[in-house]
Amino acid sequence: MDNMIDRNEIAMRKQALRKRMSVWRESLNEQDVKKQSVSMSKLLLRLVKINHAHFATDQNEGRPCIGLYNAFRHEADFSSIWRELQLAGWDVSFPLMLKSGRRGPEAERKIIFIEAPAISSDNDRSLRSWFVNGHFGVLEPPEDLDSAVEPDLIVLPGLAFDRQGGRLGWGKAYYDSYLAARSTEQDLKYPLTLGAALEGQLIDLVPCADHDIAVDGIITPSEIVITGSIFVELLN
Repeated sequence: MDNMIDRNEIAMRKQALRKRMSVWRESLNEQDVKKQSVSMSKLLLRLVKINHAHFATDQNEGRPCIGLYNAFRHEADFSSIWRELQLAGWDVSFPLMLKSGRRGPEAERKIIFIEAPAISSDNDRSLRSWFVNGHFGVLEPPEDLDSAVEPDLIVLPGLAFDRQGGRLGWGKAYYDSYLAARSTEQDLKYPLTLGAALEGQLIDLVPCADHDIAVDGIITPSEIVITGSIFVELLN
């Protein structure tokens, strides 16, 4: 009974925080979000360039894969470095929300990642035309299961994060279901995860339940916050 009360209390606190952070994010100035996104993109690009050798393995044939997302409603936007990431030796992928009722390897997941085609110039229109309108108005990759990949590093959006790695999403468990499935697949290396937090999204404490999966690090406009032991090795 106490566990049920605790779960209900956590759920209520999450919902209250989700509502508050949603209102706050909608109030952000678009130009300020763009400015912060540029700073965050530079930090991310530096991180993956310096640590390419750490992520490059025989399994990925020396070309690691990063999982990104299409920014939505004032989320941090990393589109300015999509091509630079590819030129730095990384494949770039994006999440595709799966329909319920699937069978097979993807049955336990709510999303999979689809590798993006190569970007030929600094103008990213070719890649943007590759996306299709997806769930909730978010641009998604086309459903091409032959191009499905398992990223080595995933950048996660969220409404709020804390310095212990807590993350507050929209409550649909898209990323948590994917990460939980990856954790049980012994033949795949578990991905490192990096939360993307604008100024104001890194808070003192995110209410978390036992099933919530913490991120390994958090990228902000001014720093990369270390929350997992792997990032200690990478950043030191």
